[in-house]
Amino acid sequence: MNRARDWQRTNVVKLRALNELQWDRPVIENESQQERIFLTREEADNLYGALEELPETTREIILLRYRQELPIAELAELFRLSESAVKMRIVRGLEKMKYALGGKRHGK
Repeated sequence: MNRARDWQRTNVVKLRALNELQWDRPVIENESQQERIFLTREEADNLYGALEELPETTREIILLRYRQELPIAELAELFRLSESAVKMRIVRGLEKMKYALGGKRHGK
């Protein structure tokens, strides 16, 4: 019983942070700033569009991994998956995004 309460207390903070996580699009105010930014507005829109096409869990895992830099082990614990399942979701999610952005699918 105490372990369940400890787990809930520990993970409530992580789950709240996950729910509050938003993917903010960069604001490009003027042309000179735009030249200094790696992604153009069109490329950014395409990237976010591809990200939004992913299943919710996969999208959250990718955002937490690359935007919040959470380790694989912590993601596995948070989503109650094995580490290999988290890695596979990341790989498959990135592959779907690559395909959505006009890339070729691996092995096809």
